[in-house]
Amino acid sequence: MSIILTILKVIGIILLIILLIILAILLLVLFVPIRYSAGGRKEGDVLEFSGKVTWLLRAVTVQIGYEPGRAGLTKDLRIFGISLFKLRDKLRSGKKGSVSAESAGGGSTEKASGDEIALLEAEEAKPDPGTVTEAAGAEASPAEADLGKGDSEPLFEDGGEASTAQKEPHEEVPFAQPESEEIPLAQPEEEEVPFAKPEGEEVPAEQTGDVEKPEAGVSRVRAVYKKLTDRLFSVLSGIALRLNGIVGKLFNLILKVFIRICLLPITIVEKLDKILRKIGSICRKIGAVYDFFFDERVQAFLSQIMGLIRKLIGHVLPKKLIGYVRFGLDDPGYTGRVLAAVAPFYPKYGKSFSVQPDFEDLVLEGKAELKGRVYLFYVAYIGLRAILNKNTKYVIRELKKLKEVR
Repeated sequence: MSIILTILKVIGIILLIILLIILAILLLVLFVPIRYSAGGRKEGDVLEFSGKVTWLLRAVTVQIGYEPGRAGLTKDLRIFGISLFKLRDKLRSGKKGSVSAESAGGGSTEKASGDEIALLEAEEAKPDPGTVTEAAGAEASPAEADLGKGDSEPLFEDGGEASTAQKEPHEEVPFAQPESEEIPLAQPEEEEVPFAKPEGEEVPAEQTGDVEKPEAGVSRVRAVYKKLTDRLFSVLSGIALRLNGIVGKLFNLILKVFIRICLLPITIVEKLDKILRKIGSICRKIGAVYDFFFDERVQAFLSQIMGLIRKLIGHVLPKKLIGYVRFGLDDPGYTGRVLAAVAPFYPKYGKSFSVQPDFEDLVLEGKAELKGRVYLFYVAYIGLRAILNKNTKYVIRELKKLKEVR
């Protein structure tokens, strides 16, 4: 029993240590700020900038910069002062050196083995004296010579197929074309009824069942119209089946034109019905969107979210900004708009950073240095406040209803 308790005690201590380590890492991530700094200069054609992000007293450092004419774009990632990019380059260079050494050693062994193989082949190529005398005294018969010649020629070509000399000529049987007979225009057993709907015409909406049922009066009119046209088509089709030759073809053409003319009103009605349905769907969606954005609870939610976003932006913005910028857009109107857009930041950075507008020339130059920090616990706090808002569930539910509007 004491052994089991001891084991459970050890397991509990290990789990407690793991939990404390996880808690310490979580507290470090949330409460140790992520600090950033950046600087740049634009004067004439010269453009330079650099940026740095550090965490945990520079235990993790990310750097990026650009210097024209020197190193160009540079980047670096350091963990406890060790550059991971340089370490990667060293490992790659070490691997390349080992591979080159192995390839050099392998070349010499291959050369030696190649010389040995050449000597062995030369020894095997030496003829035996006995076999030479037997070959000299023997004479081949004409039949054997012919047989040898036949063996030397390839029996098959192109992957085992028989040669063209051995193939028997293939005689093509001429295709017997039947005598031209005039086929009757209408065959009641094979051909379709002439009054069938021509290609390109849409099936009436009441036959598909996909659209909503129209009003009762319209459906009665369509039913009566359909019965009359069906009877008329049946009579005309019976006449067309009894006609052949040029008269039958001409009558069939006239019947097709007549069918299109008869079906034109239904097609127009269906097209107008679809257009009206689409217009109604668009109007319903516009009304639903209007009702959604002007709902009191949605308005309260949006105002609270905008307040949280402003707080988050104020937290992320740099705490220190030093320098100046001189700009002009070659249009006084556009230059004034940009100046109005940056005016809200003047109370915070006006003492250390100056903005110099130029309303006459197109110019952009300046110099700036900034520093700031971000606490992840504050970002998490803003996110939790947005999620736990009393109107969040209501807004999500209304958005789902808005998507279902047709």
